[in-house]
Amino acid sequence: MGRRIAWLDERIEEFTSCYWNTDVRESRKSAEARSDLGERGLYDALRQFLCDVIRHSAVTPEEWARLFNVQVRTHAEVVEDAKDFWDWLFDDEALP
Repeated sequence: MGRRIAWLDERIEEFTSCYWNTDVRESRKSAEARSDLGERGLYDALRQFLCDVIRHSAVTPEEWARLFNVQVRTHAEVVEDAKDFWDWLFDDEALP
């Protein structure tokens, strides 16, 4: 399983590091990320992960900070960043 979040699929960690890590998120294109997501077969798993984070606080602020190299201190900040990731990745699609 994952290195930054023990229960998370390592493939999701790799994908998110490639596209939403603060070192790269401004330089990557969401269309490229969606294509890569489909090629890796992670579309449903990543959608579920983000929904769990947004709706159920599935990760701690510390876990989210490690995963994305971002400064978050509260669950509200995690949810805000996760929603931004969702909107960017899924082109402002409404949450299911």
